[in-house]
Amino acid sequence: MDPRRRSQRAGGWSQLSVTGEFQRVLGDCLALLETEAPPGGDPWAQALREAAARGSEDLSAGAESVLAARSRLAAQSPRFRSATESARFDSLVDHLARICQVILGR
Repeated sequence: MDPRRRSQRAGGWSQLSVTGEFQRVLGDCLALLETEAPPGGDPWAQALREAAARGSEDLSAGAESVLAARSRLAAQSPRFRSATESARFDSLVDHLARICQVILGR
């Protein structure tokens, strides 16, 4: 196989992997909020849904939206039923932020 073609294919897979991981972790955050946090208009859920919508159209815009929400909502942790779920959410959001940094080339 032509090395240039292999390189192009690898780059495509790399981009696909970042996109998939962004969507997966964002989905995990939303699922955790929906199943483990008390109902009632949590600002994190709203912000992450907006980021997901933006990210489906423009991955960079979705990543920027996640980072802005994280900065804006850092002092407003969702109220989970257990400390374990709270720690899991914090870990997921940290992982999502690192993915966003990669997407934005930071």
